[in-house]
Amino acid sequence: MIFCDRFEGEYAVMTENDRTFNVKKEFVREDVKEGMAVILKDGIYIPDNDATKTQREKNNALLQKLLSK
Repeated sequence: MIFCDRFEGEYAVMTENDRTFNVKKEFVREDVKEGMAVILKDGIYIPDNDATKTQREKNNALLQKLLSK
């Protein structure tokens, strides 16, 4: 799964597993935000809203588990 980690200048910094790579903003749809899961479609990175929601739910569950200890 690919995530948009952050934006730096003219680039979006993407992460996939343990790999980080830069993508020129012109190849990232404007509605992509930091922390979103994305997919590459026709050469453009677009939001993957379902994967983003699923990952956020997993992260929240893990956080709750950690805080309850």
